[in-house]
Amino acid sequence: MRIAATSDLHGHLPEVPDCDVLCIAGDIGRGDIDPRVDAAWWTNVVDGFLHWLHELRRRNIVVIGVAGNHDFILEHHGHKFADLLPWIYLQDESIELGGVKFHGTPWQRWQGGWAFNSPEVDPGEEFLREKFALIPDDTDVLIAHVPPAGFHDRVGRSNVGSIALNRRIEQVCPTLAVYGHIHHGYGVEQVDTGEYQRVTLANVSHTAVVDGRYVPKNAPVVFDV
Repeated sequence: MRIAATSDLHGHLPEVPDCDVLCIAGDIGRGDIDPRVDAAWWTNVVDGFLHWLHELRRRNIVVIGVAGNHDFILEHHGHKFADLLPWIYLQDESIELGGVKFHGTPWQRWQGGWAFNSPEVDPGEEFLREKFALIPDDTDVLIAHVPPAGFHDRVGRSNVGSIALNRRIEQVCPTLAVYGHIHHGYGVEQVDTGEYQRVTLANVSHTAVVDGRYVPKNAPVVFDV
């Protein structure tokens, strides 16, 4: 199965290479503007997200997405809104396509007043441990928004990814884990998680932050699973 993956679109819709499945790891909409305008962009049939999804469907590309911290519309309305669109939205859920099991999770460590936050006080990432425990042991492709700790998650001198996610990936050993959130962490790395076990970890952020603006920079990354 050929999988393309991207994240952190922030209203910018990339060209998608030929693939069987496109995974979107959150921060799809702009999220920090008038929610009515944001909703209109999601459902616009001319140049918005809905139109883009229809074009991908015409190419026989299945789109699987999760929310990110900017996707308030999905936090507030969840499947009631997401299921109006021609894609597969996963929020702590799994789906199997062509023998490949995908799981999606939107949660992140506390960061201001954004969507899908952990509690502000979460010693030991207990909240995230509970959420990531929902990732099935037989997951092949994990779609998260936040990076695992120590992988593509550096901000200044600190790693800001989730230790709880790191631990769950070590337990599950998916073939592929994609995420975003930390835009400048874009990159792919293959790591050992045990004897004869290898996991591909990929920050697939589409946009860069330039002078406070989200600017398209990186193409979707393609994997064969």
